[in-house]
Amino acid sequence: MGWTWDYVEETLDVPRLAALTAYWREHPPTHVLLAARYAYKAPNEPTRSVNTDGDIASLVQAFGGVRP
Repeated sequence: MGWTWDYVEETLDVPRLAALTAYWREHPPTHVLLAARYAYKAPNEPTRSVNTDGDIASLVQAFGGVRP
């Protein structure tokens, strides 16, 4: 919506977020409608291969633990 993170943090609370979500469900923002109308797809970013075993092992090692 063009809001800064600071604005959101200072202004948006849970009830307001719920109200906005309900409103946007009925009246989506223009950029969402246009993206849907023209089947816009975000440019592909280079994908990172997923290696959860390696990630978990690195995390366990960083904390000095032993992986079972």
